[in-house]
Amino acid sequence: MVILALCTPVLAQSNDPHTSEALILADEQGKYPLGLYLEILEDPGRELTIDEVSSPEFSSRFVPSQVEVPNNGFTDSAYWVRFRLDNETRHTDEWLLALDFPNMHYVDLYTPSPDAEGVEVKQTGFLRPVSARDVLYPRCI
Repeated sequence: MVILALCTPVLAQSNDPHTSEALILADEQGKYPLGLYLEILEDPGRELTIDEVSSPEFSSRFVPSQVEVPNNGFTDSAYWVRFRLDNETRHTDEWLLALDFPNMHYVDLYTPSPDAEGVEVKQTGFLRPVSARDVLYPRCI
């Protein structure tokens, strides 16, 4: 599982009709189910890169999720998952991304770097050391 999180307004805007709406984060709510805000691209050969899947050529290949909890079962495919956030909070400046299936072998979270020059990556998953996680909780990235 690979997650491409588009969190800044510049990267979140798109003219692609396949793009799902952004999830709006507000101070009044502390937890959000992401399923219906996700767009998913299957990578059966596990060969795609972040540069490829974030290019305009791949944008139309992402399929909006139609379910609250996507489940692809056991597969050898990699899945690129993207979502857009609009942070309208005034009091909350830290959020956790939790995965409800802690047995995923490898999970990479790509977010735009603060200088808008490329992306930052955080890696977690069942087959990666727990010591590499920012939060020592089995479901958090």
